[in-house]
Amino acid sequence: MKKIYIMIMALAMTFILNGCASPDYSQYYKLSPEHLQVRQVQTRIYETNDEEQLLTASTHVLQDLGYIVEKTDFDLGFLTCYKDREAIEADQVVGRFLVALLAGVDIGNDVAQRIKVTLVISSIKDNPNKKVVRVSFVRAVTNTHNVTRYELILEPAIYQDFFNKLSQSVFLTAEKI
Repeated sequence: MKKIYIMIMALAMTFILNGCASPDYSQYYKLSPEHLQVRQVQTRIYETNDEEQLLTASTHVLQDLGYIVEKTDFDLGFLTCYKDREAIEADQVVGRFLVALLAGVDIGNDVAQRIKVTLVISSIKDNPNKKVVRVSFVRAVTNTHNVTRYELILEPAIYQDFFNKLSQSVFLTAEKI
């Protein structure tokens, strides 16, 4: 009886001490191979020392694109905004119907999405007359089962369109047009 008690205690101590071991977090800090490409698409450098003007121009461009501003911090050079849209697609509805018909399972389909934009402006350490603008677009898609998934939008055309409009806005603002 005493041997069983000692074995149970030893086993319990093993589990307790194993739970105190430090997990390996190094895998969480590894960047994917395409990370640099994504960053290049999301980032542009502007020849200006007026961070406030750049943030104001960014706000105007996003509002013109239909986004609602959530938060702006001129001291930090930070802006967040969002736009709500429908996410219903005909091919997804047909696919849902076929799966329900053949398998008898309702997989749900996307019904709503919120596109969130985060924009950060920072200075280049060696050159105060240049500002770095980094913007990211993220979709939060909700389906008929009220399950939400998040996707980073990586389509270069969206970023290119934003930066083209921002460049025009910065030029017009600088020329007071």
